[in-house]
Amino acid sequence: IFKTGTRFDKEHSFYKGFPPLNGSLNQILETKPAMARINMISPYFSREAIRRAEPLISKCTVKFISVLSDAATSGKAVNLSFGFRCITADTIMNHSFQKPLGALDAPDFDFPLIMALDASLKDIQWVHYFPTPFRLLFRITDLLPETLFEKLFKPLYLTKWCLNFCRDRILELQKNPTAPGSLPTVFDTMLNPNLEKGQYTPTLQELTGDALLLLMAGTDSTAHTLVTATYGMLTHPDMLRKLKTELKEAIPDRDSLVEWAALEKLPYLRAVIKESLRYVSGSPGRLPRTVPSTGAVFCGQQIPPGTIITSGTYVHHRNPKVFEDPNTFRPERWLQGTLGDMEKNLVSFSRGSRTCTGMK
Repeated sequence: IFKTGTRFDKEHSFYKGFPPLNGSLNQILETKPAMARINMISPYFSREAIRRAEPLISKCTVKFISVLSDAATSGKAVNLSFGFRCITADTIMNHSFQKPLGALDAPDFDFPLIMALDASLKDIQWVHYFPTPFRLLFRITDLLPETLFEKLFKPLYLTKWCLNFCRDRILELQKNPTAPGSLPTVFDTMLNPNLEKGQYTPTLQELTGDALLLLMAGTDSTAHTLVTATYGMLTHPDMLRKLKTELKEAIPDRDSLVEWAALEKLPYLRAVIKESLRYVSGSPGRLPRTVPSTGAVFCGQQIPPGTIITSGTYVHHRNPKVFEDPNTFRPERWLQGTLGDMEKNLVSFSRGSRTCTGMK
């Protein structure tokens, strides 16, 4: 279903049911048309692109650590769930536009959009089951006075605010492209496609939808993984000691920032990250696909064309045949024996042609 070149397209009502993402890569249902957009975006999430963007990422990291240090000095508790979402939101916007969202500037990580994303996740299931009423509601809100819109539908109001933020940044790039010699953004290239390679200029709606998609996909999934890793370490003192020992040896100067290339060589840190990705599952629900016109056969069972089938990362990540004692957080599993089956079943970013573009 999820292999490279798959003919199982994304299911229409599930992926088309959220109007703010209209025109985005997420709403291109067929694999072949999606590849044209993927090929424009993916170079900016390659290993080399991330290496070049490290100064932008480090800038957000320093600000985040500063907030935590100030809180520690004053003895003040902070909500790390919101804090991690603030740093991931600012990082992805910095990488996309070289301009952060401003989430880390919010006192106590109380950034309205982060609060809205948290609230909207509880309601998003209704969007998928009742897409038509939601699309109608989205249009009606355009007719409401802004104050009333914010009061009645705050999560949706803040989503539109973010959509406008993304649109404004794209229009700004159109008028003032990134200077030659500077680090180009994802949208610099999308605004100036290579026609000889068959690329095309996406519409403003498509660009805005992709910007919002990058923000939404890059904020919560990464933040949840960080929350899981933090909780796992704090509730397992022995694991925390191992990780701190490894980090202290690799980073003698605690005030220095180490490059990604050096960090990814630390075996226990890698194990903690992989176990956190496995344990939390980036996409918490199932991802529906449609059986192609030729039909399909699974386990000897004929599946007719047009049937909606689903699979979820949770099913793979909690399979006891692959991951021993799957409900236990245990990074050591990634340091022992043959990892082939576990690596194959670690599908936090999906697999195949429609794998997550920002998985690096």
